[in-house]
Amino acid sequence: DVKTGIDLYADGQREDGLIWDNYKHPYPDIQSFWEQRFDYGGFVYRPEDKLSTAIFVRVPVENMGEHTFIEGVYYAWKATGDTPWMMDKLDNAIKAVEFATSSPYYWSEEKQLLKRPYTIDRWDFQSQYDVEITGSGADYMAVNIDRTHFGIMYGDNTCMANACHLLAEMLDTAGRTEEANKMREKGDGIWKRLNDLSWRGTHYLHWYPLNNNRNFDFGVNPEEQVTLSNAMALIRGLDHDKSAAIIQTYQRIKDEMPDSSPGEWYMCYPPFERGWTAPKWEYMNGGVSPILAGDLALGAFENGFEEYGIDIMERLRLLGLRSGFFLDGCYKGKMPEEPQRTFTTLSLKDFANTDLMADGTDKPGNWPGGEIADFRNLPVGKNKFQGIEFDVIDPANNQRKSCLVVNNARENHGMVEVPVNRSAQSIYLLHVSDAPTLAGVFIIEYEDGTRTNKLIRTGQEIGHFWYPTLPKDKKGIPSNQIAWKGESTKVKEVGNYVFGMNNPHPDKAIKSLHFHNPEKTNWAIFGITLSDAEHFLEPSIFSTIPAHWGAAHVFKAMTEGLTGIKNTGLAFDKLTLTPKWDLAGVKDVSATAKYECSGGYLSYRYRKTESGNFHLTFTGNAKETTVEFLLPKGYEAKTVMINEQAINYSTKKVRDSNYVVFKTENPGVYNVKINL
Repeated sequence: DVKTGIDLYADGQREDGLIWDNYKHPYPDIQSFWEQRFDYGGFVYRPEDKLSTAIFVRVPVENMGEHTFIEGVYYAWKATGDTPWMMDKLDNAIKAVEFATSSPYYWSEEKQLLKRPYTIDRWDFQSQYDVEITGSGADYMAVNIDRTHFGIMYGDNTCMANACHLLAEMLDTAGRTEEANKMREKGDGIWKRLNDLSWRGTHYLHWYPLNNNRNFDFGVNPEEQVTLSNAMALIRGLDHDKSAAIIQTYQRIKDEMPDSSPGEWYMCYPPFERGWTAPKWEYMNGGVSPILAGDLALGAFENGFEEYGIDIMERLRLLGLRSGFFLDGCYKGKMPEEPQRTFTTLSLKDFANTDLMADGTDKPGNWPGGEIADFRNLPVGKNKFQGIEFDVIDPANNQRKSCLVVNNARENHGMVEVPVNRSAQSIYLLHVSDAPTLAGVFIIEYEDGTRTNKLIRTGQEIGHFWYPTLPKDKKGIPSNQIAWKGESTKVKEVGNYVFGMNNPHPDKAIKSLHFHNPEKTNWAIFGITLSDAEHFLEPSIFSTIPAHWGAAHVFKAMTEGLTGIKNTGLAFDKLTLTPKWDLAGVKDVSATAKYECSGGYLSYRYRKTESGNFHLTFTGNAKETTVEFLLPKGYEAKTVMINEQAINYSTKKVRDSNYVVFKTENPGVYNVKINL
């Protein structure tokens, strides 16, 4: 079902042509969070039906809804072959273009281009500087039509120019030739004006300010920044010369990127040093994403950089293996470096009250989890856990007492004070709990009598000892990590955690540390360590962005680029077939692409023989198939045969790549042999 989602946005289209960003359901019959934020400009709509619990929302800073809607109509039509359905959406699409090219929120009359506030490429938040001066409070998505500083973000315009051409194709199909020509002219005009304004020879300028008096210092030269939409332009109608320049720009970034980077697929490079809620090398501000990698790979495949496309796909495969057989939506663009630091371990010898193991009884001093979760296999003595040094008491040397368990039912009544009498930049705890929500309160008392409190919450600063887990931490330096996992006598996996925090007052001497747990749950502390450097635990390679966005772009590159199956008609009734397996070192492969919504498909088997020739057998429903077969470097085809009959063929050259080109007509089974 690829049509009803488009139907929803067409039916809900605002009268003036605006397309909503989100359809949110259900919502209570009270003013929603979104309505409180965007109750101006008609950016939220609640249907008049009193029984409705749904709302439509448009994020004011976004300028993507209209061209995305047109792309949705176009690709749903291409997949289903349902031309009457497509024709029913044309007036919606025309209204969407008219809105986007006239609204004072989204169109610059001066430049005759789409505009938006200063965001990082297509993302939905403004800079902190803009928020401070536009009177939008703390709302990074809001727009003040009189005070917001607008500019030209090239990605909105490349996508709208492309959408105008897609719409022109649909209008031609519907016999609306005059409207199609006007729409094509509109798209051409946007391309020309954008290129004159924003093309820099190697990439597009991220954001061109319409208010020339703006001079915010983001700590980076904006002329040098290469952002996400450059790669997106590669598959949205950009001409070959500019495509080649952008691909070469990313190859340059690959050569100069940090050693710890997963790839050159930066959402923004170089990142902003300051002025944004997204930290440097994270998320849109220097994060690395398969979203961009997929488009870059496909652009490389289609513009004569096939080996680079293969290289990207192979590195994506390895990245997926590195991150658990899974491609996430974004990775950190540079891993933070561990600081130089010295650790000081505090002794718990006089405070330990519990053994690391259980003997099956409930006598005092036994591990509170019993035999199903004891810690008899935890390494004792001085060891590093997640890079932090701790000194875990050997219970054999301390009357079977190794860790401190804070519990209101124990002899300490849930309150323990450990003296420190020294300063520290950061503090680490090696600990674990069986509390469902709150393990306790960690208190730092300074020599001047002041205190700092920190809640120790399950799933955040601590975790449960039985089969330890933590949510994936994608932002910044983590505060809590699983320190150790091992077997107990009856359970395959128990574990504990390292929690770290910066001392909020490093200039003050710490008198003591307090551990308070008013409940009968168990908060167990195995070790306490001070450091003379800021808190650091090795972060994960992941950053934040939904994973399925990246998956979609990589899948498109895999299908159309590497596998080489591209629908150029309706439901595969016309297609191009350009397999690139030889460059990938693959000698035998079968591939099928099918639209379940229509049944259109193409299936093939590719083989490279021991003699170096190629066999390609394919079938499908296509009335016309154009095969563009990439030849190995330095080779020419001697003969091309289909079903044992020699055929005439042409050649095609894209940069240094040579293709044999021929066509077949009508559905059938075609057995192709290419002899070199």
